[in-house]
Amino acid sequence: MSTRGRLIIKVDGLTRWIETDTQKVRNSFDDIGESIKEEGIKIMREEVPHGTTSRLEDSVKGEVTTRKNGGTIKITATAPYAEILDGDGRTESHDIYPRRKALRFVTSGENVEYKFAKHVRHPGSKQTPFTRRTIERLREVASEKVKEALRSV
Repeated sequence: MSTRGRLIIKVDGLTRWIETDTQKVRNSFDDIGESIKEEGIKIMREEVPHGTTSRLEDSVKGEVTTRKNGGTIKITATAPYAEILDGDGRTESHDIYPRRKALRFVTSGENVEYKFAKHVRHPGSKQTPFTRRTIERLREVASEKVKEALRSV
C-alpha cells in the first residue's frame, strides 16, 4: 500500500498541486526542483532591466527547499532597488547627491575612465514587471518538467 500525499511546487507565485505517491515525487522533486530553479534564474536574468553595472542581473538567486509534504522553488532579485523596478516602479526625476565628496562613474569604451560629479539629475524610471514575465515564461517550463518527472514515477 502506497502512501498518498500532496506536493506543492511553488515558483515565486506559481503553485501546482500534484497528488501522487509522496516519496517517489519527493525524490523526483529534488532533481526537477534544481532544474526549474536554474531555468528560472536564467529567465529572470534575461527579464530584468539591463543597466551599465549588471548589479540587478547579478543579484538574481534561487533556492530549493523540500519538506515532508512538499517543496518550494524561490527565485528572487536581491538588489536594493529590485522591488522598486518590479513593483510600482515609477520614480519621478530627482537629484542624486554623493554620500561622500563626489559621485563616481565609469565611462564605457576601450579605456576605463572615471568621471566625477557633485550631483546628477536622475531622469526617473518606469515599471518593469520582470517577476511577472519570469513567471509567465517559467510556467510552461515547470509544467513540462513536472509532467516528465511524473511519467517516470
